[in-house]
Amino acid sequence: MSVSTANICEAVLTTLMAEDVQSPDKILPRAGVLGALLSAENRNAAPLVRAAYDDGHTRGVRLAYKQRRIESEVAEEESCGGGAFNPYLEVDFNVTSYREIKWLVPIETVRALCKMYSDIQIQPAQLSEAAVQANINRLSGTQIGLIREMGNEFMYQANALADAIKIELLTQLNLAVGQYPDSASTSKSFQVQNSAANGGGPWFDGITNFRQELGKFEWGGTPLIVHDYGAFDRMVRIGGTQFCCSALGVNFTEVYTPSDFRTFSDFNVHNVSGGTVNDAYVFYPGAANLIQFLKNVGNLGGKMDNVWRMVIPMPGIPGMNVDLKIVENGCDQTYDFVMGTYFDLFTAPDDMYKAGDRLAGSNGILKAVFTQA
Repeated sequence: MSVSTANICEAVLTTLMAEDVQSPDKILPRAGVLGALLSAENRNAAPLVRAAYDDGHTRGVRLAYKQRRIESEVAEEESCGGGAFNPYLEVDFNVTSYREIKWLVPIETVRALCKMYSDIQIQPAQLSEAAVQANINRLSGTQIGLIREMGNEFMYQANALADAIKIELLTQLNLAVGQYPDSASTSKSFQVQNSAANGGGPWFDGITNFRQELGKFEWGGTPLIVHDYGAFDRMVRIGGTQFCCSALGVNFTEVYTPSDFRTFSDFNVHNVSGGTVNDAYVFYPGAANLIQFLKNVGNLGGKMDNVWRMVIPMPGIPGMNVDLKIVENGCDQTYDFVMGTYFDLFTAPDDMYKAGDRLAGSNGILKAVFTQA
């Protein structure tokens, strides 16, 4: 029997929901910088730049901000005025970066998916993960196997797309690094691991100095650390479990898994930083924000000519969506699947603080090098 492919969008979304491609067991193990940027604490602290792109239209955004005053501007005698205006500064932002991955799917697979969508009998307006899971028992083992195969194919493709996006985001993050407080340095080194000859255990002094540097910001929120697989990663993985207490009673479990920062491992860091696997980027919530421009949202999705357009959950990356185009190749009897997104990194400007402020040159984004003795 011939099966119409008019419902192809719903069929694909049904497949992704049935496979729950953003469930914890399918999260890409190295979400890295994407994990940090999409974390709840970072998204909640982000400026409203993201909202400017929610309607599927691209536009330039101008963000206005002010610098705080400094102690040298405080008068020591009473007056009747004579102060100066505190003007707004402005920074422009546009989303221009784009990455996509594409692959071919045979027409038989798409037809089978569409038929299964019809068998489940879920109306497009009611399409949800809960509805799919509640009705999936109507399918046979063979049909579920096909759903799983398609879901896995999305996962195979998503890994490459995620890596390409992460590399671009890290590149932009590297360019946006600001200064440490009370310092003109944009990078500092901290020895966090003892030498292999001495057991390779935690080095208390280095991690304490690092935490002190974070404290100098006096900013709110939990700093996010995107690190490579070097000395700091080894200490995070130890978690202090093998080194409870020093002779002074220091509990290393609290030293290396503290509540005052969160860690995300990303093997792309050293390729972008130009250094080693000991490099890391640190930023406060809201200082760096992933801004996406999705073209297929709402009424901008659907079918036009031989192309279906939709927004889907990014497989393996919770909290992220991407555009999907499905292009019908009538002569070849295949479909091109094209998954991608426009995106860029909005970072806090490096002139947030005026000259003379102890935080001048700081923007809440740092580079750190964590070493072993």
